[in-house]
Amino acid sequence: MSFSTRISFCAAVLACVFATAAPAHDFLDRVESARESGALSSDDAYRSLFRYVFDRDLVSPALLGESTAPVKCLQEIIDRYESDRSTLAPATVEEIDGYLNAARAFGKTAATYLSPSGIFEFTYSTSGGNAVPAADTNPANGIPDFVEKCAIYADSSWTREITEIGFDAPSLTGGVYPMSFQNMGAYGFAVSTGGGRSYIVIENDFVGFPNNQDPEGNQLGAAKATIAHEFKHASQFATGSYGGWAEMDATWMEDIVFDDTNDYYSYLGGGNGITAPATPLDQGGGPSYEDCIWGHFLSESFGLPFVVDHAARLSTQTITVAYRDEFLDYATTWSDEFTNFAVWNYLIGSHANTSLPGYEEAADFPIVFPTFEDNLVYADYPYTNNNSLDNMAARFYKLRGLSSFAGNIRVEFDGANNNRPLAVVLVSKVKAAFGGGWEREDIPLDANIDGDYTAIRPGAQLSQAGVIVVYPARTSGGASSYDITISESAVATDVADGADGLVPTRIFGLEPNAPNPFNPTTTIAFSLPHPMTAELAIYNQTGRLVKTIVRSERLAAGRNVFQWNGSDDAGRAVGSGVYHARLVAGKLRDTTQMILIR
Repeated sequence: MSFSTRISFCAAVLACVFATAAPAHDFLDRVESARESGALSSDDAYRSLFRYVFDRDLVSPALLGESTAPVKCLQEIIDRYESDRSTLAPATVEEIDGYLNAARAFGKTAATYLSPSGIFEFTYSTSGGNAVPAADTNPANGIPDFVEKCAIYADSSWTREITEIGFDAPSLTGGVYPMSFQNMGAYGFAVSTGGGRSYIVIENDFVGFPNNQDPEGNQLGAAKATIAHEFKHASQFATGSYGGWAEMDATWMEDIVFDDTNDYYSYLGGGNGITAPATPLDQGGGPSYEDCIWGHFLSESFGLPFVVDHAARLSTQTITVAYRDEFLDYATTWSDEFTNFAVWNYLIGSHANTSLPGYEEAADFPIVFPTFEDNLVYADYPYTNNNSLDNMAARFYKLRGLSSFAGNIRVEFDGANNNRPLAVVLVSKVKAAFGGGWEREDIPLDANIDGDYTAIRPGAQLSQAGVIVVYPARTSGGASSYDITISESAVATDVADGADGLVPTRIFGLEPNAPNPFNPTTTIAFSLPHPMTAELAIYNQTGRLVKTIVRSERLAAGRNVFQWNGSDDAGRAVGSGVYHARLVAGKLRDTTQMILIR
């Protein structure tokens, strides 16, 4: 097999994030710094990276330092190695090819095991350097428990990713999908062999790997995450080119298959839209592990079918063009949704709430404000900042000290008139005495990307607020600069005053139906904070579904109005009684009671 074969390693990379924090980053930094300074030749740098994964004893102690952590991604470095192969010394090429050929040489080990589904064939060894844990107690049947569990995890990955969600299945080789184990300083890797076929190699025991939250423990949690991740690569190989977005997609899938493991939490401190929002999502050719939040944003905003339909476009479209067109099919735009993505990235940790849409696990993300890059915290006003953003990036301004405001928050924005439109959003946490929760206000900008906006509520009603500046453009046209001034308005206005007819766009929920009681028709109205996929259904007193009025439909922001005529899904009139209208949009829920009197 030639080295032009598509390979996705979850191992060490020059430009990717290591699986844990400082020690692994130290090694990356040392190799890259030494290469840039000329202390390491390109040959030495490549050898050091591959040795770190496959034969760490050969790494120079001075270069290795205290680094011991397993690493996650080697796909980019293999691609770079392939492009640089002709410039490297024959001895370097021979050494690296030897590592990769050895990694592919599964099948020389002692035994095979077929997963319960009959799909996955695991090749494994119980002795030697690649031996799996020998325990064989549950059940004691001659097959190591670790192998049996991994086989179950592989079956679960196929069931979730292929059968339930609908991603493309890889072609089988000899009627099975091959998997094996290898002792290495990496989680695992997937290799495409052409024609939609591939195979997966995973670490042989995951001893000493980073912590996760899996109820079966860190080792089995790491195995689950790796198998789900690598099997998503297998599906990607069958689908088409994911380009530089493949690792983001595969890391997102780990949590979709094994929701309780949360191995991806260890990446969230990397330079993503939460911790470094001014770093473009596609920097370096595409998002990586820490950017799996983009996948969560899409699946939680639009549902899993959105992600499947996007994948189906990749045989004929590039990644971002496919996203653009898929958004249009959902009656929204890339710019609007990237802006929403930036808002979600602000509303995590202590900012997580149920008033505005956000990540389902936002409150559990192990990140604390304000320890972010590019996230600025202020309590002295007026505050003025001159800055710029690249496309697919944002900047957060966290505002404190609002209780002393006699007026409202005022935001003056002056964007560069360069056809590179920005978006500005104000999110505010309302004090409990004034209703509590969070509110969102999208600041209107004119054709020159300028705006002068006074917030709906007096600052004294807010415990904190955040201004989010976004450059959502899908393609790069150069940086977009701006000036922003945040100050206190001269006169206080209250949300109850109407403020020129504006209301906070955070409003979500059902209005009381009218009339109520009714016979047989009533009007049901509700508000959405921004365009969302929503479902509206009627249930009886026992909780049985009676009528679906809106079924997973993309609806506009603001007020939406529907009617129910007192019939069920079969068109039959229902009897008198108490019914409940239930609205679901993302993680937001609301219910209202209705009385039908015949």
